[in-house]
Amino acid sequence: MSNRSRGYANVALDVASALLFAAAFPPFGLAALAPVALVPLLVVAARVAPAAAAGHGLLFGLVATLGVAGWLPGTLARFFALSPPAAWLAFGALALAMLALPFALFAAAVSLLARRPPVSPFAIAGLYGGLELLRLLLPVPNPWGLLASTQPSGSALLQLADLAGPCSVGMLLAAANAVVAGFVSPAFASHRRGRMLAVATLACVAVLGYGATRLAADFGSGPPLRVALVSGDGALPGRVDAARLAERAIAGATEAGALDVDLVVWPELALAHPPLEGSPGSDRLLALGATARADWLIGAPHLEQRATPGRPSNSVFLLRRGRVAGRYDKTELMPFAETRLAVGGGRARYEAGTGARSAPLRGSAAQLGVLLCSEALLPARARALVRAGAELLVNPSYDAWLPPAAVEHELRIAALRAIETRRPLLRAATGGRTALVDAHGRIAASPAPGGGDLLVVETRRGLETTVYQRIGDAVPLAGAALACVALLRAIATRRRRSIEFQKENDEWSIETSSLAR
Repeated sequence: MSNRSRGYANVALDVASALLFAAAFPPFGLAALAPVALVPLLVVAARVAPAAAAGHGLLFGLVATLGVAGWLPGTLARFFALSPPAAWLAFGALALAMLALPFALFAAAVSLLARRPPVSPFAIAGLYGGLELLRLLLPVPNPWGLLASTQPSGSALLQLADLAGPCSVGMLLAAANAVVAGFVSPAFASHRRGRMLAVATLACVAVLGYGATRLAADFGSGPPLRVALVSGDGALPGRVDAARLAERAIAGATEAGALDVDLVVWPELALAHPPLEGSPGSDRLLALGATARADWLIGAPHLEQRATPGRPSNSVFLLRRGRVAGRYDKTELMPFAETRLAVGGGRARYEAGTGARSAPLRGSAAQLGVLLCSEALLPARARALVRAGAELLVNPSYDAWLPPAAVEHELRIAALRAIETRRPLLRAATGGRTALVDAHGRIAASPAPGGGDLLVVETRRGLETTVYQRIGDAVPLAGAALACVALLRAIATRRRRSIEFQKENDEWSIETSSLAR
């Protein structure tokens, strides 16, 4: 095969790998592809130089982003009022920075490791765990497209997340890809293949056995709590008036008031104005709340009452008997987007909150920890809330900008927070999926299409302290450190061979010159 033909074949393998990777995520959701999707990329990276491998990783990342988040240009165009070319340009920049560049580093590292074959599946697992952790720790974190969210919510494999977090699931799946690559590439084929398969089989049995044990465990504590989750109507911010939002909130409060519930949860920005601002809609809502038995958790902007008003906060208010009993201001603002949401019909930047804290339900029935919209995508936020005493996670969200595939992907990511902390997650969404996610990450309840705006669920608080809660991302960090050691050894070996080759070449040149004389 000529060099040009080999180059075309490598590009075809990059694209095939990226398409397999994307097909493992919603809307296709072919979870069985996750243990093999990276195999073509691994094979290509192992047979080319590191610089060329980085290029192949870049191509993989761009195509994979298009497959996983091809809906994003349309969302950017609607959200920021961009022209289609500008939206696609912004999408390309985000794809390059948030997925393509990390995969370029990954492919280049695989190429370096392949200079000292065979490449261990443990090294690939460490590299991939480091890659996913890097994506979560970037100034603009990217939790979309982690391999853990290819797996169905509440599966046995995902239960591993309460030990070492979502990146550990990605590490296991990456190791499986390396084992499969051993059957098609000599760079991954160990002469101890039988032993490696035995180890891989034992690891799978152990992980699935652990998952089955955790799925059978009961993480609930105390008496049941009845919660009413109110869905929004999917209207876009800034395109509905404040009165309409208030009327919908009042309708939800009226319907929930006829039920025997302990808590009513509305979505993010269910009100266009702070509930104590004195508008007719908020006055009626507070009047209803004054006679309600349940506590209310409702999303609304918060404006400091001062001579020169500051920037608003994206907040949720805990209302009790028509009075504010607590407030949470969103701490982790969504880059770009949080500076563009409409507040009261205008455009304003949001002010970030100050740290995680929990709020008690009436009678100390449970401590609530709020993950406001995109905060549910970040594992560190859920762990911080649990450290602050949260026993139930509540996720008011605004998903009217997202298509169904993105909504499903987002829900899978949010469900991981329930597994990591073993806390139920209550999700009330506008234009998305309102649901109860149990402490196993399973969707325990969700309204059927056209099933109304109110979902009443029953749950119990969680008190478990998981291993992941204690150690955080120590496992992917350790894996990445060990992979770096393997990389340094591979680089040293390559340099030593280069010196030896140069020395032999010099000796050959001297000997040839002597013979010529």
